[in-house]
Amino acid sequence: LPTVTATLRGMTMLRVQLDTLEGNLHSGQFGGAAPDALAAMIQLLASLRAEDGTTTVDGLTGDADWDGIQYPEAEFRQDAKVLDGVGLIGTGTVADRI
Repeated sequence: LPTVTATLRGMTMLRVQLDTLEGNLHSGQFGGAAPDALAAMIQLLASLRAEDGTTTVDGLTGDADWDGIQYPEAEFRQDAKVLDGVGLIGTGTVADRI
């Protein structure tokens, strides 16, 4: 199948620093009540996607439908080497998602 690729999704690298305390604290004395930077980061990152994996960032919509050739899910899973039992991200056809 002849294919022309005009663009590919890019890759972005960033470094994030999230501070919640002035310094280190012992979890035995302060754990549970003192704000934990890792827990805050996990919550922040989790807010970017819904339970099914669709993006929830304001201004980014996932309502585009691909009218071109479809990519069968079984073929995509094999090509991407997705492990058995691991679900794909998002909803719709594979072609709509990528």
